[in-house]
Amino acid sequence: MSMHTTILNPDQPSANSPRGTRNMADHAYPEQVLRERVLRERILHSEFVLCGKHAKEWIEKCKQMLPEIDELKIWKKKGFESIFHYAAYFAGMSRWAVTDSLRLMKKIEDKPALQQVAKEKGLNAVRPVVTIATQETDGFWAGKVRVMDRESSRVYVREFKKQGLGQSDGLTKSENLANSEEVSNRLERGAGPPG
Repeated sequence: MSMHTTILNPDQPSANSPRGTRNMADHAYPEQVLRERVLRERILHSEFVLCGKHAKEWIEKCKQMLPEIDELKIWKKKGFESIFHYAAYFAGMSRWAVTDSLRLMKKIEDKPALQQVAKEKGLNAVRPVVTIATQETDGFWAGKVRVMDRESSRVYVREFKKQGLGQSDGLTKSENLANSEEVSNRLERGAGPPG
């Protein structure tokens, strides 16, 4: 009597295993395999989200370093043709992202409160107010964008401009700022323009 031994290949389903399973472990313990697979998917997703979050944070930090890198011409000292090539090589940034970052950072270079908000929330948080903020209104606008999301800030600035604020009309800067804060309070309460 001869013994016949069958060697199972884990990559091929056996003749009596259910269709779609790959090995005996899948057939023997389907609930356990399913739980392990679901757990693995959750872990993989969590790791991916965490890496994505860190990637966004690091890109934001890179954006905010660009003005100093450009001023010191570090890109040139490292053998690159331009800051665009430097940023693309080391941070994967597009030409548009570099230009946009440099433009925004230039607009807030004399506004320390907005710079602080940019460090905390990112350049996109201050984007809506860079064209309207001045050195005198820096703190006012920083306070607004610190508590508002980007879309709310954009709408707020649009309504603020409709009120005709930021125009001197013969007023001193402090009087203009006081008027700005009055209209700001009215906008926050949902009231219309004065008068």
